[in-house]
Amino acid sequence: MVSNFWNDHEEDMERTAIDHYLDDLGANDILLRYVELMKRGTISREALMGIIRFDLREYYDVATNNEGNMDYLEREFDERVNAIAINLGKDVR
Repeated sequence: MVSNFWNDHEEDMERTAIDHYLDDLGANDILLRYVELMKRGTISREALMGIIRFDLREYYDVATNNEGNMDYLEREFDERVNAIAINLGKDVR
């Protein structure tokens, strides 16, 4: 699990890790590429979420078996993807 050195709840630390991961994807235009791939039908949202869950579990030490974490990931991912899609004038739903 994510180290708790700020005396915050572990779930809050994991959600912060999720935010940082998604921020990194957005800052490096990776999320933009993912949106374009989903729009073209090259990759499904479910396949992409599998990759993201793997990365979070292996490299960010997030408990991907925690339903609260995964619900948070889904909401944050959808918000960010929809923001990108709106900026591009596309609908990826």
